[in-house]
Amino acid sequence: RVYVPADSAWCLDALTGQRIWVFKPSPGFKMNGTPAVADGVAYFTHAPDWSNTDVCALDASTGDLLWQVTLPAYSTGCVTVHDDLLFVPTYVGSLYALDTADGGTVWENSDSPTGYWDSSPVYVDGTIYICGFDGYARGIMALTGETIWQRPISPGIRYIAATPAFGYGSIFFADQVDS
Repeated sequence: RVYVPADSAWCLDALTGQRIWVFKPSPGFKMNGTPAVADGVAYFTHAPDWSNTDVCALDASTGDLLWQVTLPAYSTGCVTVHDDLLFVPTYVGSLYALDTADGGTVWENSDSPTGYWDSSPVYVDGTIYICGFDGYARGIMALTGETIWQRPISPGIRYIAATPAFGYGSIFFADQVDS
């Protein structure tokens, strides 16, 4: 199966491309960010404007809505799920950890005052790695939301907020220099 965000949440057969199900949020909402799928649940975000984001958990087999919560910020990044936590980055907002069972907020990290524009959380060995729109890369404790470290990565006017990558025991972040 392939799960796709668009005007609705789509589940497609990976071999044929045939639609298996579609979830249509309220009119005016647009699905955004790549969904995460784990333990039979597909997690999507959708937003009507720049001020709120709805996070929804859908049955991965049927598309039935299991729960939905509204966060007070806009999300453009991808969600990440690990164990019983769903990590949701928001723009001019916080990084949220939601309980996968009911969408309740477990913790909120607001250390990036401008939030996380296009960066998505990367989970490695109990730590979330993410780049803030404030020009800092951060390591955040996945269970508590506490920032362990932060490093400036964007000395330019427009900050890089790309998703970091993990490999060979290292975390790789983009950098920017205005010319």
